Amino acid sequence: MSIQGLVVLLFLSVLSVSTIGSTLVENGSTSTTHHKSKGKRWALLIAGSNGYDNYRHQADVCHAYQILKKGGLKDENIIVFMYDDIANNTENPRPGVIINKPNGKDVYHGVPKDYTGDDVNSHNFYAAILGEKTALKGGSGKVLETGPNDHIFIYYTDHGATGLLGMPSESDFVYAKDLIHVLKKKHAAKGYKSMVFYLEACESGSMFEGLLPKNMNIYATTASNAEESSYATYCDGDPGVPTEFGTCLGDLYSISWLEDCDANDLRKETFGVQYKRVRSRTNESHVMQYGDMSHIKEFLYTYMGATPKTHSYAPFTSSPSESISRTVSQRDVALLYFLQKLNRAPTGSHEKIEAQKQLRKEIARRKHVDYSITKIGELLFGTERSSKVLMNVRPSGQPLVDDWECFKMFIRTYESRCGKLSKYGMKYTRAFANMCNAGVSLEKLVAVSDQACSKKHMRTSSFSCTTILHQTEKIPGLVSLSINNRNGIDVYNGVPKQDYALGDVNIVNLFAVILGNKSDLIGESGKVLDSAAFGGSLFEGLLPDRMSIYATAASRESFAACQHDPAVPAEYATYLGDLYSIS
Repeated sequence: MSIQGLVVLLFLSVLSVSTIGSTLVENGSTSTTHHKSKGKRWALLIAGSNGYDNYRHQADVCHAYQILKKGGLKDENIIVFMYDDIANNTENPRPGVIINKPNGKDVYHGVPKDYTGDDVNSHNFYAAILGEKTALKGGSGKVLETGPNDHIFIYYTDHGATGLLGMPSESDFVYAKDLIHVLKKKHAAKGYKSMVFYLEACESGSMFEGLLPKNMNIYATTASNAEESSYATYCDGDPGVPTEFGTCLGDLYSISWLEDCDANDLRKETFGVQYKRVRSRTNESHVMQYGDMSHIKEFLYTYMGATPKTHSYAPFTSSPSESISRTVSQRDVALLYFLQKLNRAPTGSHEKIEAQKQLRKEIARRKHVDYSITKIGELLFGTERSSKVLMNVRPSGQPLVDDWECFKMFIRTYESRCGKLSKYGMKYTRAFANMCNAGVSLEKLVAVSDQACSKKHMRTSSFSCTTILHQTEKIPGLVSLSINNRNGIDVYNGVPKQDYALGDVNIVNLFAVILGNKSDLIGESGKVLDSAAFGGSLFEGLLPDRMSIYATAASRESFAACQHDPAVPAEYATYLGDLYSIS
């Protein structure tokens, strides 16, 4: 080849490389250093909760926004859903500021207010994904106006349950089947080249397991599998966490991927590498991945952009930071929040009284849901089979339920008969799915729900597996007799009756007795634990090792029902003991 020919060839080679490299522009267009397309980067971030006790969800989303913004995405390509009731909440010790870790930087500044308040709902969420502006109800009107060359990143953080995700309105859910339908519709419309979906919620794996096809160019990871809780972290009471916040600042899965992005060059890190790091750090649940696994080889930069090359990165470790001494189940964070409010409020103050009321109300709601679901199960399947049927877990790879319309209808039916399911009550959605799988008719569910949740039945029935000392029934010969075994001796004789009985058996008095706070007691003897040892909470993940307290519990958080014993004399018409206690 002549010298002139070599020069021409070299020129064409340089021109080719230059053209490929120039496809990266601001506004988040993807770099063909790794992908040969001219598509744009788009992101949709959503915190599906409200209330100060859920501080962490909006903190997670704001942190995600800052990473994307730093990576070069413009606001016109980032859609943010959040209720926006945290930054300027009266309980926020730093008004106008949200942090996502102890002593962390403000992540709230500059965050777009696309969909706030009641505009954060499933309808607008679906419309934003599909790019359907005319379907929106409120909000900024911003949607994913994407085409076949674009890359989409979706991050959702909230409470969840088997088969659904929560929204600020307790009657509004994102059902797994509906979400997959929306994603399929987006795929059919050639609305993206590839999509990555990060999901933080309890039982979040159930949103994709057996439902997300592998041929839609969607890669998803979840904070937990289809049957376990996800966990909050950086909570009040942890070393290094400012006590004035009174709640949790982040979620373990979320802060794991967010802090990994902060610490590493997204041009050099693949989704596969980040998945392994996040899975290692999220040690209380099983981080899962679904969909098209080929995307694990892609670089985070393709979706999130990257900081300037001059930026220096701190070394990242997959181990939890020293400030994380515990995690808290998403469903127990509200209890921690109310308990901390109660403990911090001055004795005898209005704040103390209100905190007591809030804690009582939360405990009562939980008892109501526990009892009503247990009773419905017993009426449908019998006492012995109920727990096994309702909590049955299908083999891995199968969707939660065969008939999703039945699933949705059963949840609506329960709420119309027994009240809102609540964030806590969402843990029972598997029970409704299994009712559908077992062939229970809607008419039958209506009948047993009415029976289980009738006011008369709720007044005369005690809550599942709970024993409360109350006034002895006036039955001849049994006025002062109580037994704990079907042929047992009297265990009632000599028991102090003047400490706490009847309505004085309540959560406020229990905490006051443990804490030695006589002034907080309501009625009766005033007897407390004079040692005033701090009892902490009674829930998994909340009792630190360093407090010299040893505790055992009758069961885990999972669903359990009491069992009838045919050998018990029929005239008692109730349970004489609890298996753990009599053991």
